[in-house]
Amino acid sequence: LQSDPGSGLPEPHKTTTSAEPVSNRVVESNRSGEKTSPKAEVNVSERGEKWFFVNGIGGEIFWLQLACNKLRAMFSREINWVFNRGDGLLWDLMECAGQRNSYVQNPNTDSTTTNTDVDGVVGGQGNLIDSTASSKEAQEALHKELLKSLHEAHEKQYVIMIAHSQGCLILRRVLEDLITAATKSSTIQKKLQEQLCVFTFGNPSMHWKTQGKHPSVPSGTDGTNLSSHILRTEHFANRRDFVARLGVLSEDSEYGSDEIFINERGDWIGHLFGTQYSFNSDHYQNSHHQHSWLLGCRFGRSLDEARGKLKHL
Repeated sequence: LQSDPGSGLPEPHKTTTSAEPVSNRVVESNRSGEKTSPKAEVNVSERGEKWFFVNGIGGEIFWLQLACNKLRAMFSREINWVFNRGDGLLWDLMECAGQRNSYVQNPNTDSTTTNTDVDGVVGGQGNLIDSTASSKEAQEALHKELLKSLHEAHEKQYVIMIAHSQGCLILRRVLEDLITAATKSSTIQKKLQEQLCVFTFGNPSMHWKTQGKHPSVPSGTDGTNLSSHILRTEHFANRRDFVARLGVLSEDSEYGSDEIFINERGDWIGHLFGTQYSFNSDHYQNSHHQHSWLLGCRFGRSLDEARGKLKHL
């Protein structure tokens, strides 16, 4: 296969219209009532935004391209993908299980507490992802692309980051590194807080926190939460997605004031991004009674339009 070890990982790449859709379930009506799907021609507009996607477990380039084409069709954007090569479902699942929680057993007590070896916040994570070649390569590529895009973005340009499944764990590590770097760069700190938006699907992580030092954040926010350093963070999960139930939907999860959107519908029960996650805003419920910025961008609406819509609700 193109992504087998030793063949080399592809550079971050934009979507094409050559791949067929996984399923007709991804077909939805656009704002004019017309149907759209990954195989349809799409009028793409950059909209002063740069969009990225990193895939989850069992990564293969064909499926990654289909997922990006789905995003392209729904949002009328070119999607830059960063490939997280799979090492087989068994190892990928083991890696997810090992990285979804940063908490370790305190040797002096019977309770589970945070390891405070690093800056007194959250430590002891990254062992599996940092020791697996494919995940390290994906993490390095994503870090490089996000940092480059933030540096190049003008003050009114957004950087949109979408992750699924194991890709969420890789993204969490990259965000931690960027936030730590922001302690030495007010420019990066400002761009993170004003221009970077993060959206996850089927997130297996038990928390969304940073283990390192963090720059100043808006008053009234917890600096240990990754979302405190980012313009917008949204997490989407099917209620019956078993991976999400082990992570973002777990009773023990810690996500601060992040916006979590849950699909309670019985016919959306799986974990696969291509066929089992909806982009229909009516399918999701949010405990804060807010509307999604991401889903407000469907069919070519700009992020500024999506944010403007929120102000009038």
